Amino acid sequence: MRKTLRNITTLSVGVSLIFSCSNSHQVPSDSVETPKDSSPKKELIINDLDKVLDYNESLWSEIKFQQEGVFENMAYADTVNFMGQKIYPCARCFLRPEAATALKLANELAQKKGLRLTLFDCYRPTKYQQIMFDLIKDPRYVAEPKNGGSMHNKGLAVDIALSDTSGNVLDFGGEFDEFSERSHLMYKNLDSGALANRVLLKDIMTQVGFTPYPYEWWHYSYKKVDYKLDDFLWDCD
Repeated sequence: MRKTLRNITTLSVGVSLIFSCSNSHQVPSDSVETPKDSSPKKELIINDLDKVLDYNESLWSEIKFQQEGVFENMAYADTVNFMGQKIYPCARCFLRPEAATALKLANELAQKKGLRLTLFDCYRPTKYQQIMFDLIKDPRYVAEPKNGGSMHNKGLAVDIALSDTSGNVLDFGGEFDEFSERSHLMYKNLDSGALANRVLLKDIMTQVGFTPYPYEWWHYSYKKVDYKLDDFLWDCD
């Protein structure tokens, strides 16, 4: 009986020592380090306004109106246009990088003359081009997508004017999107001021690589590179 009790006592002491040693090596829960995540992190692409970019910078550049000192008058993001309806979700101007670089140079030239650029249109998704053509059906003013579309659909054209520093568009002898002979680049039955403004705009745009369009004084294309027609559609805030 004594031997049995001695064995029980020895066993109890042994178990107690095991638990005591185990507890002595426990670390408080609030000091436990969690394993570091070694998986690669996805980096967000941030633009100058601290927003995640919603487009591919290798294919597109955005003209930031206020930041770059360009006036925004994007006609198709409003109802004040030849269609009388808004077709763009919001007013943003995208161009191919080469055309965007040239446009920034044009703006610098305009600023040296105490003027600013005003933009009416830039890249235009091809599906919107079809809507416009279906209304006008005159390829001089709106190109048909199935016949090659517009340089706008490639991100290589702008509809543009010169303005004073307050954003007032200079007199060009006719309104933007006025589809008439008066809008033709070489139309001469205008007052001297309007003719001079057309010449000035042409001089600025051609100096940086843009080409004028004979039927619209406001339309300039960048033809030093080429891209396919596109249907990229930008996001809105």
